[in-house]
Amino acid sequence: RVHQFLKDTEGTYLSTNTYDIANNLPYKIELEGIVANGEVFQSYYFENPTDGRITEKLTYAKLYEPFNWIVASGIPYEDIYSQANKLYARNKSILALIYVIDFILVVSSILAYYLFSRKKSIEERERVANEKNEIKTEFIENMSHDLRTPLNAIVGLTQIARNNDLEKSEVQEYLYKIGISSNYLLTLIDDILDISALEEGKLSIKTQPCFLKDLIYPISSFFYLRGSEKGIKFNCSILFISQELILCDVYRVKQILSNLLSNSVKFTEDGGSVELFISQKQIDIKHVVMEFEVKDTGCGIEKDQLDNIYSKFVQADKNIKSEYGGSGLGLSIVKNLVDLMNGKINVKSKKGVGTSFIVDLPFEFVDKKTSTNDILAGKGIFVIDDKKSCEHLQLICKELNINCHYALDYTEGYNKIKENISNNVTYDYIIVSLSLNDIDVMKMLPQINELINHDTSTLLVCDYAQELFDEQFRSYYLTKPIFKSTFVSVLENIESGCLINKMDLTKEKDTVEGFSVLLVEDNKINQLVARKLLEIRKASVDIANNGEEAYNLFIEKGDNYYDLILMDYKMPVLDGIESTKLIRESNLSYAKKVKIYAMTANTSSRIKQECLAAKMDGHISKPIDVSLLTKLIIDLNNKKSKI
Repeated sequence: RVHQFLKDTEGTYLSTNTYDIANNLPYKIELEGIVANGEVFQSYYFENPTDGRITEKLTYAKLYEPFNWIVASGIPYEDIYSQANKLYARNKSILALIYVIDFILVVSSILAYYLFSRKKSIEERERVANEKNEIKTEFIENMSHDLRTPLNAIVGLTQIARNNDLEKSEVQEYLYKIGISSNYLLTLIDDILDISALEEGKLSIKTQPCFLKDLIYPISSFFYLRGSEKGIKFNCSILFISQELILCDVYRVKQILSNLLSNSVKFTEDGGSVELFISQKQIDIKHVVMEFEVKDTGCGIEKDQLDNIYSKFVQADKNIKSEYGGSGLGLSIVKNLVDLMNGKINVKSKKGVGTSFIVDLPFEFVDKKTSTNDILAGKGIFVIDDKKSCEHLQLICKELNINCHYALDYTEGYNKIKENISNNVTYDYIIVSLSLNDIDVMKMLPQINELINHDTSTLLVCDYAQELFDEQFRSYYLTKPIFKSTFVSVLENIESGCLINKMDLTKEKDTVEGFSVLLVEDNKINQLVARKLLEIRKASVDIANNGEEAYNLFIEKGDNYYDLILMDYKMPVLDGIESTKLIRESNLSYAKKVKIYAMTANTSSRIKQECLAAKMDGHISKPIDVSLLTKLIIDLNNKKSKI
């Protein structure tokens, strides 16, 4: 067969078969993948296949354009010196083989890219997994340390307190510190459980009506005392609060604020300050946004560390761990809870200056209609407190048509009151804060007390912790921060003569004589603890060691004997769930009315739902919170008294 082309070793086409090329290839065509002497050449352009010399030029063919392919294989053409200087090719045009080669090349490229990408992905996953393992390992080590630290204090101080040679005051101090260590341990365990529930999506928000004062007072009182122990000034200010009754998850909102305030107190040194600012903005006829700002003068956070503060198991600065301690869970829980409530959280911080966290939470409010009482209109009030508190109280007084004047320290206040008295100007109420620290309030307050005429003026002292209240001042007590509802209620009760004893304002009757409790608990130590807590409040207590004994005692005592049954969840013989079912299904008419509360160390939502399904009335977590148990029996006893 006649050759198709002749090519020299320089890559120049010496001759072609014009007829054969013309029949197989169009004039001026791009050829892809010519194989000549085992070498693949990509895209050669023929200038003119009729002139006898064809120069190859490298181009890049486009796959979607029509083209033809040839495969040329041949033998060297030797000259008289036996040197191979030409290639004599005689193959005819084919398509299939080149398509296969091209397909293999494309697939190989894709496969190579996929394998490369997969390798990088595996390496990245391994890196992330190793990083997470390192974080978790460090977290477990930290948890071991954080769990053992309070346990060491509890065990050690308990052994010391058993020493009979100790003074009563020393024993009280040790017991107080044991309580602090126990509460820290409990908080740590709760944080771990909450993180687990948040990761599994099992933590939900449960709203109920709540007065803001019931939410804020326990928090402000606790952190005021905690700050005082460390030499930190604590202040809580409220402003623009128009709706005091809101629907919220009280426990979770307290958890958010407590975590933020706890961090502020922890990272603020003696002489510093921690402040909680609370304001409200109504966004429509049913909803408000509460803004909580926690501000401190603590160590602050570096700007490049702010992105890490909400990561679980991680603290912004690892050096903080050795100096201040902590698990690094608090802010992660706060962020997750804020997100669950459809809220927002922002942080501002400067190293060495302090930190400010601002949390915005939306709530539905309950529009509580209040009766307009003009009994306070036209009254005169003089306030001695810090500027924010005075301005807040002045706004309340303006709404109530009360004349309000104030001073920002005791000396100024004393002098103004004295001057006004000399000018025959008297005030119906004089409100003095115990939390101003410009001078010793205990020295100045008696002077103010002696100055005023108690026949025409009433003295009220306000503070965050009632422990500092002293009856010798012949005054009433207001809890800070002062909410409008509290302020109005106290003044109206004083005006109407309902508050005969000064301390009736804040002290509830905390004994429940005649209140009968059936305590169902298999652990002897837990029996002792619960029994003593109840007997301190003058309640009468019967004990059952398991659910079967509880059922038999309930039937034996008969109708209306027990006011409350505290039922352990997990017990031998018969557990709390089955015992409750037996009691509810018994023939006694009182069986469906008696209050039954579960007691369990398992606080999961599944256990709580199981208790409610068994027709229990509520749930008390172990270890027992004394204040919650006290409130429960007092509330039940008060309802019993009204029947």
